[in-house]
Amino acid sequence: MRTTFRHRRIRIIPVSIATLLLIGVILLLILFPYSGSIRYDIVYNGERLTGVILRTEHIVDLSSYEKVLFENMVDGQRLEQGEKIVTAYKKGYLKTSLDKLRETEKNIVAYQNQSVITGYDDRKIVMYDFDIEVLIRRMSEETEGYITLYHDLCRVMAERESYIRATYNTESNTYLQGLYQDEVSLLESLRVWRDELAATEEGYLGFYCNQSEGELSPGADMTLQQVKELVKREKKPMQNAFKVVTEEAWYIAVPVDRVDGRFTVEEHYPLYIGNADTYEPARLVSVQTEKRGAILLFRLEDNVEKYLDLFSTDLFVGQRVEGFSVPNRYVKNDSIKIKDDSGEEQNIPIQILYHDKDRTVFAPNDACRVGGKVYR
Repeated sequence: MRTTFRHRRIRIIPVSIATLLLIGVILLLILFPYSGSIRYDIVYNGERLTGVILRTEHIVDLSSYEKVLFENMVDGQRLEQGEKIVTAYKKGYLKTSLDKLRETEKNIVAYQNQSVITGYDDRKIVMYDFDIEVLIRRMSEETEGYITLYHDLCRVMAERESYIRATYNTESNTYLQGLYQDEVSLLESLRVWRDELAATEEGYLGFYCNQSEGELSPGADMTLQQVKELVKREKKPMQNAFKVVTEEAWYIAVPVDRVDGRFTVEEHYPLYIGNADTYEPARLVSVQTEKRGAILLFRLEDNVEKYLDLFSTDLFVGQRVEGFSVPNRYVKNDSIKIKDDSGEEQNIPIQILYHDKDRTVFAPNDACRVGGKVYR
C-alpha cells in the first residue's frame, strides 16, 4: 500500500507542476497579451476651467422695431466704417403708403406698356412685367413679409425704369414724369418710418447677443463673485440685435478657488476654447486675488471673430494631444511591431507625442490604422 501511494504521489507532482505552469502562462497572456489594438486617442494634460469673454464691442438692440432687414452679411464678417448693416422699420409703419406705392407702380407699368413701348417686341420688358405682376399679386394676397416684397418690387421697378430710360425716349412724356414723381413722394414718406443703421467704425459683426453682454468690458473693475455669477447665469439670447467688435485684442476672465503657483503673470498659455480642436495663444496679464479665490485674466491677440457666439465658455488650459495610441508594453525604442499583408512582422518607427504610465500616443502614419494589431 505504501509503495502504491508513493508511486501515485510521484505521478501527481509532474501533473501539478504542468497545471501551475499552464495557469501561469494563461495569466501572463491575460495580463501581458502578445498582441493589442491601435486606438485613436485624445489626451488632455492640464486644467479644465470656465470663463467669461470680454471684448471691446457695442450692442445695438432692435427690439423696438417692427421689421428688420439685414444686408447680405454673415457672422464674423469684417465691417468697414459707414458700411450699411440693417434697415429697420419702426412699429406702425404705414401700410396704406405701401398700398398706394403698389398701385402707383402698377399704373407706371401699364402706362409705359401702352404709350412708351407700344409696337416694340421687347422680351426684357416682358420678363420685368412678369416679375412685377407676381410681386404685386403677392402684396395684395399675403399678410406678412410685406416689407420684403416691397423691397423686391422697388428693385425690379428701378431696373425696369433704368432700362426704359436707356432704351426709349421718355423725357418729354409729362404724364409719365408725373407718375415718377408720385413714386418718389411715396418712397420719401416711407423713409420716415425706417432707419438705416451702419457701422460707426471698423470691426467684426456678430449676430448672437444675450442680455449679459456689456456688463463687463476690458479694463473694467470686476469682482470674483461677479465673474462667477456671469459664468453660471442662464443665457437669454436677444432676438433682434447685433454687435460690432471694434478691437482685435480680447480677454477671458477666469474665476478659480486657488492659484498655488499654478499660473504666472506674463506667462503664455495654450487655451482651448469651447469645443475647438486648436488652441489660442494667451498671455496671463493679471491675477486678482481675493479671500475666496482669484480672477485670472488672459489676453488674446487674434481670432476674436471666431468666438463671437460665445459669452461664457468652457476652457482647457494645457496640452491637448491627438493621435494613435497603444499600451506602453508594445513600444520599444520608439517603435512598434506590426505585421504586413504577408504576415511578416516588421518594426515601425513612431513619433511619440505623449506617454504616461499606461499608454503611448504617437502621430498617425500610413503604416498603421485604427483597430490594427500591434505585437510584443
